[in-house]
Amino acid sequence: MTWTLVQHFGIQGGSTTQTGVFTNTVTSGNVVCGMFFYTSLSSSNLVTSIVDDQLNSYPVIQFLSANPTQVYNMVTFWSNGRLTNGPKTLTFNNTSGSNTWVTMGEFTPPAGALSVDGFTAQYQNVSNPTAGNIITANNGDLIFSAAAISTDGLSEASGYARVDLVGGGSTIRSEFQTQTSAGSIGGNWTGTIADGIFSIFALSTPSAGGPVLGLTGFSFIENEW
Repeated sequence: MTWTLVQHFGIQGGSTTQTGVFTNTVTSGNVVCGMFFYTSLSSSNLVTSIVDDQLNSYPVIQFLSANPTQVYNMVTFWSNGRLTNGPKTLTFNNTSGSNTWVTMGEFTPPAGALSVDGFTAQYQNVSNPTAGNIITANNGDLIFSAAAISTDGLSEASGYARVDLVGGGSTIRSEFQTQTSAGSIGGNWTGTIADGIFSIFALSTPSAGGPVLGLTGFSFIENEW
C-alpha cells in the first residue's frame, strides 16, 4: 500500500488568481494536494476558492496565520477524493494579491475511499523545525509536509522524499512519505534555524486498515507576536 508521486508543481507569484499548472493532465483515479502560502497585512484567510479547469473544487484542510515579522498565511488543500476528469490547472482565488507561493503534487493512492486522517501546523524559528505531530488512525497513509521559510537551509527529514522546492523571496518546500503503520508522525525538517510556518496532513484509505476519524488533529496558533 504505497502512495506514488506522479508529478509536482511549484511557483512564486503574486496574483489574486494565482495558478498552478501541471505538466500533464491528472490521471483518472489520482488525487492532488498541497499548500498555498501568501504574505499580507491581514491575518485572515483571504483564499476564497480553489478550483481547477474541470470545475472541481478543492476544500481547505487547514488555515494558519502567524506574524513574527510579517504576516505568514498558509492554506493546505486536497482534491476531496479521486479526480476522474483530467484537470491540469488549479486556480487559487484570493484577495491578497501580494506574494503568493504554490506547492502541489499528484499522487496515485491505494484502493479505497479517501479521507483526511489528521493535520496540524505551527510557526517555528529553530533548527530542525517541525509542524508538530499527528496521530493517524489508518495504515498506509500519505503524509504530506510543507514548509514556508524566510531563508532556506533545510532538507527533507529521514523517511521523507521531496515533492517540490520553490524559491523567490521566501522558500517553499514540500515532502511526503507513505506511513506503513498508523500512529504518531511528525512533519519534520533537518537543517539550520528556519523562520517560517510548517504544516503536515495525512490522507488515508480505510481499506489500508483501521477506522476513519476524518478531520482530526486541528491546531491553530493565534497571532501573539
